[in-house]
Amino acid sequence: SRIYQYVNRMGCVCVTTNYDELLNPHDIGRQNDGSTTRAGVRRITEKEEFKSGLVGQGAVIHLHGSVENQETMIVSTREHLEHYADQNLRGFLEELFRSDLAWFHNGSGWL
Repeated sequence: SRIYQYVNRMGCVCVTTNYDELLNPHDIGRQNDGSTTRAGVRRITEKEEFKSGLVGQGAVIHLHGSVENQETMIVSTREHLEHYADQNLRGFLEELFRSDLAWFHNGSGWL
């Protein structure tokens, strides 16, 4: 879809509840010599990785897991309730949304 092309060019932190890996933001890193390189995408799928200090521009946060790491997928109502009751996750989201990082949400049905 063309929307992914636009979002991927933004290079911001992408917060998604989707399981797919279509979000692939361009994080352009500036080198000491002034040149730029395209950095790899950091995908965060496991709750233990949800720490704002680990998140940088170009990261993709899969709040409900990823199809590429199926054991992380949050599917049932019970799993959703337990997931969002976790204080570490709630603290991470509050810190991320209050930070100076540019972020984009893709998906629906959370919080």
